[in-house]
Amino acid sequence: MTVEAEALEKSKNVITITIINDGNRYTDSFNVHEKVRKVIHDGLKAFGIDVSQVPNYILRYGNVNLDDHERSLQDYNIPSGAELILAPRQARAGA
Repeated sequence: MTVEAEALEKSKNVITITIINDGNRYTDSFNVHEKVRKVIHDGLKAFGIDVSQVPNYILRYGNVNLDDHERSLQDYNIPSGAELILAPRQARAGA
């Protein structure tokens, strides 16, 4: 594979997303195979929130909660240009 072909193949797997938290915005590029856990980690870090809190946060895309941290952005069909809301995980009733 040529260098150009390899670069094109890699770029096809990269999307740009914006993470929003309390009105603040963080935009970055992620590989579509990146786990939700890593995206949350990067968002928390960008907003100055303790990254050890990753398990306590989810991302939302429209009405869909990206709450399985082991699934990838591709698994959730997140397109380039998407805006994801970073929010604390809701406590479950009776938990």
